[in-house]
Amino acid sequence: MNNLDDRLLVHAYLKAKELNLESEFISLLEKELNKRGLIVSDDLNQLVFFHKSNNKKLVKLRMK
Repeated sequence: MNNLDDRLLVHAYLKAKELNLESEFISLLEKELNKRGLIVSDDLNQLVFFHKSNNKKLVKLRMK
């Protein structure tokens, strides 16, 4: 996990959720997101990932 940059981790998490991969794998990704201080805001059908320490937006995605 340490080799993944934050954006790649976020994309891996989203893809894992989209593909309904094993819940243990998704939990592992969620733990890493939390460890890095990356949080998800689900607002108006958009997912926004930002870093908790500086509120810098990392990824913003519109949900279908």
